[in-house]
Parts: sequence; structure tokens; C-alpha cells
Amino acid sequence: MDPEKAAEAVEINIADAVSSSSNLFLRSSAVDLFEMIENMPEREIIIDFKNIDFANRAFAHEYLTQKSKSSKMISEVHLSEDVKIMLDIVFKVHHREFEQRYAGL
Repeated sequence: MDPEKAAEAVEINIADAVSSSSNLFLRSSAVDLFEMIENMPEREIIIDFKNIDFANRAFAHEYLTQKSKSSKMISEVHLSEDVKIMLDIVFKVHHREFEQRYAGL
């Protein structure tokens, strides 16, 4: 991400915001995260996945569903390989649901 753009964006550490562990399992965690995001005044949001080792398919699907509906410009940083793989798999399976809002991760 461009450093000037980063200065305008707000960063959210997902581990602090929705999880008390290094794993993301619940659809409701993704819903809660995006409710918080939508109530923020900033347009650009960076979601930091630092300290998150794993996200299951249910969380990944809900995360991408919520992201595709969001009015914000959302990017991700510090994705573990396992989290990135899961998000990529879910995106590929459900790409028609998501492709109108963004081109991928």
C-alpha cells in the first residue's frame, strides 16, 4: 500500500478486535468486525492479521461476504500462509458473489 494512502487509512488488528486466540472460527466474528468497520468515519481500512494463524472456511466465507458488501476500501496485511490459502480457496469457490466489489486479495 502507498505510504500516503496508509496515512489516510486506519489499521485494525483483527486479533484484538474479534478474537481472543490465534484462530478465527465464527461467522459472527466477521459480522462483528464489519459492523465496527462500517461505523468508523474512515473510508480506507487496513486489517492486520498479525498473530492470526488460522481461519476456518465459515469465517473466511463470512469475511469475504461482508467485505464484498462493505462501503469501505479494505485491504489486509500480515496474513499467515494458512489464512491466505483459506481466503483464496473460498474466494475461488464463491468468486461470483465477490467479484463485483474487488478483484481478490
